[in-house]
Amino acid sequence: MAKTERSQIEERLRSGLRGLFSPSAPFREPLLAVLERIRHRGWSAALFGGALRDLAAGPTVVLPRDFDIVVAGVSLPALETAFAGEARRLTRYGGLHLLVGGVRFDVWPLEQTWAFRECPGREPTFAELPRTTFLNVEGVAVEMTGSGAGTIHDGGFFEAVLSRTLEINLEPNPSPLQCVVRSLVTAARLKFSLGPRLTRYLATHAAGLSPVDLVEAGRGHYGQHSWDGGTLRAWLESLREWDMTEGEAVLDLASLALSRARPSDTSELWRQADESGGGNTVPTETKGRE
Repeated sequence: MAKTERSQIEERLRSGLRGLFSPSAPFREPLLAVLERIRHRGWSAALFGGALRDLAAGPTVVLPRDFDIVVAGVSLPALETAFAGEARRLTRYGGLHLLVGGVRFDVWPLEQTWAFRECPGREPTFAELPRTTFLNVEGVAVEMTGSGAGTIHDGGFFEAVLSRTLEINLEPNPSPLQCVVRSLVTAARLKFSLGPRLTRYLATHAAGLSPVDLVEAGRGHYGQHSWDGGTLRAWLESLREWDMTEGEAVLDLASLALSRARPSDTSELWRQADESGGGNTVPTETKGRE
């Protein structure tokens, strides 16, 4: 990747982050409240994953649905004490689901990241954290400092945005059905192609899944959104019928001839995917302003 191209993507990401903390941003006060609670106790934190993807990977900058914050050197009981008034429940993966000022946060100890616990040989650091995501486009973490965004750690994110190709970052995952749906929805919303490993994964893991299975898997990740299971199923059938002898070629999902799905169905899925990402532009600060 050319240095100038990476720099442009990084500046877009930093601009989006500055926008989150601008006076007019709807997330500003809740974000500041959560981060200040963490800093007050001397802990280090990083923003991670999907929110950063939404800020910098798509055709437009959109408001994230929620925020993942990973905290280093802290136990889960200590986090529970710190956020006793905001914690709504424990997540499936060993963290806290918070609701602060109407904004949703998933906050967990760095060492409790699923891949660090379940995949031997991975050191629990912020630098290694982006290599634990299933999708490459979510492989990014930004350390948060007292003045805003600090060091950016990359685990495939920049290459994904540059090539506009969705690919597997780390295959082991506790929720393969959700990985199938998230991959399709993410590719549709970002208009990314599918890499060869991800195409084979989808074709393999989607065998026998009904439209109802896909809708339920999507609801498990996206909450109340009801995805068009028939369109998702048609997409997967097209992947299974794709000539896998093409080897390492990437697959342009948007250009597939979906014989079982009407164009309006596909457009509706894209619309729902856009809505899941927020659908609104994040204010951006004047260049150079922190």
